[in-house]
Amino acid sequence: TPDTGILIINTFPAELGTCLGASKKSLISKLGSEFHIRAISALGKLDQAIPEQGIILNGSPYSLLDEHSWTENYKNFVREMIKQRKTILGICFGHQGLADIHGGKIENLDNPKFGAQEVNLTDFGIKHPLFHDLPEKIMLPGSHFNHVINLPEKHKVLAHTDASPNYAIDISTETGANAWGIQFHPEMDNERLAAVIEIKKDGIP
Repeated sequence: TPDTGILIINTFPAELGTCLGASKKSLISKLGSEFHIRAISALGKLDQAIPEQGIILNGSPYSLLDEHSWTENYKNFVREMIKQRKTILGICFGHQGLADIHGGKIENLDNPKFGAQEVNLTDFGIKHPLFHDLPEKIMLPGSHFNHVINLPEKHKVLAHTDASPNYAIDISTETGANAWGIQFHPEMDNERLAAVIEIKKDGIP
């Protein structure tokens, strides 16, 4: 049903179909069969009449620091979903997008991160539904060349790493919509990892 539906927003070009397929497959396997799951591309026109209550802003091979023809439409779509009080989870690129439209600052990492990283939960993060019952220090899979370095104080930092101060965030929205961003990839499995290695191998230190 629409109330239990989840919409995945992808930003993968056609030539990276293998990586997109692995990403969608691993996300669906993690979400479970009780949800109706649909995926659309943000590279074209985005319909703002969305029946699903849950939105996942997926990771991407693109960077928000670069200008693309679809970037502003993507941001406007996210703003509209917040107005409609959707529940939003931003992963990697999606995490950075949520931060960007709420006053955060994105920068390149001095040393791009790839693989398992030690993540430290904040006091707020330990009590948050995203991380409830997890230890204060956890190892999580990541793959990113940019990160969120600044975030207005009204938003909550849930987790950080040695390199990234805003690794997971809870966005304070004017509409009261739940909007959470995570820099890591909870959907990462062996197939997804192999696909990411293939497209990023030249940039992995």
